[in-house]
Amino acid sequence: MAIRIMLTIFLWILALAVLPARAQEYPVKPVTLMHGFGAGGNADTMARILAEAMSEGLRQRVVVEAKPGRRGPSLPRQSSRQPPMAIRW
Repeated sequence: MAIRIMLTIFLWILALAVLPARAQEYPVKPVTLMHGFGAGGNADTMARILAEAMSEGLRQRVVVEAKPGRRGPSLPRQSSRQPPMAIRW
């Protein structure tokens, strides 16, 4: 009987010790949505509408960046040079 009570107390202490260890919300930083067209165009408008819907779903700020290129696709090069932990779509 005493072992059962001690086991119950131990399990309650263990359960209460785990409570503060919650997982961190993802994403922690603002999300950056990049597109390869000029600002103010159709792609920019659609990206901003999409960013608004994403921010409501993620409950996190979504920033839109327009990265137009001159000769060829510069967006893949620019996004590959970002820090590894950057969240970009």
